[in-house]
This record gives sequence, structure tokens and C-alpha cells, in this order.
Amino acid sequence: MNPGLRLVFHLVAGTALGTMIFFTAIVAEQVFASLPQNSAGDVLANIFPPYYTLTTLLCIVALITCWLLTQNRHGWWVWLARWSLLATTVFMAVGWLVLLPIMNRLRLAIPSFTGPQTPAIMRFFMFHGLSMGLNLLSGLLLAFAIGIIAVISTRKGDLT
Repeated sequence: MNPGLRLVFHLVAGTALGTMIFFTAIVAEQVFASLPQNSAGDVLANIFPPYYTLTTLLCIVALITCWLLTQNRHGWWVWLARWSLLATTVFMAVGWLVLLPIMNRLRLAIPSFTGPQTPAIMRFFMFHGLSMGLNLLSGLLLAFAIGIIAVISTRKGDLT
């Protein structure tokens, strides 16, 4: 495998995975722990569009470099790495281009998240849960693909 291309793949994919972990596990939790719920929602509504943009673009680059790294290799492991990265990229793009606008529209229509559960609040949390689930699944798939490429790139003949 091309060592320069392999380095680019691992830097880009590792940055995407680190960004996913940092923003979802640390930033979002700290914002909600430090601010009132409505203010925290406003802050996150401004943070997550660049988050999704960055991670989607990084996943696209990781997918392209993975494809270039494995273009002469065949087999189940290579196939799994490629499809894992494709699914990760699609899930992040869906979160960015579909779910995020829906959640922002719903959030603006909800005066307060305290009080009775209105249909708008329930819809918001349904889309929010879907977004969180896709984000978690994306991180797992990305970590899986990184691991496969790391193993494939260090072995000659195995897993091809």
C-alpha cells in the first residue's frame, strides 16, 4: 500500500472519529451541564452544523483514500471496510442535510422544553434520537474501518 496515502487515510479517518467522540461525548454534555436547557439548545444548534459539515467531508476523503488504498485488493475484509466507510459517510450526510434542518425547525417552533409533552417536542426528540443513533453507529463503523485498513496495510497477502 502507498504509505503516503495510508497516512492521509489514517489522519483523516482518525480526525473524523476524534471529532465525533469529542463533540458528542464532551462538548454536548458540557454545554448541557453548564447552561440552562434552552440556552444549551441554542448553542448546540450553532455548533452542530459545522460539526456535521466537517465530519461528512472528512468521511468523504476517508472513503476516497480507502478506495484508492484497496483498489487492487479484494475480499470480505476490504469489502467490509469500504461499505463501513460508505455507510458512515451517508449517515453523517443524512444527519447534516436531513435531520439537522428538521430538528432546528422543530426547536424553533417549541417555546419551551419544560412542561407538557407536545407533539412537536415528541417529534423533536424522535429525530434527535435518530440523529444520535446514526452518529453512534457512524463512529462504530468508522472505528471498524480504521481497524481493518490498519490490519490490511501491515500484512502481505492476508485479508486480501
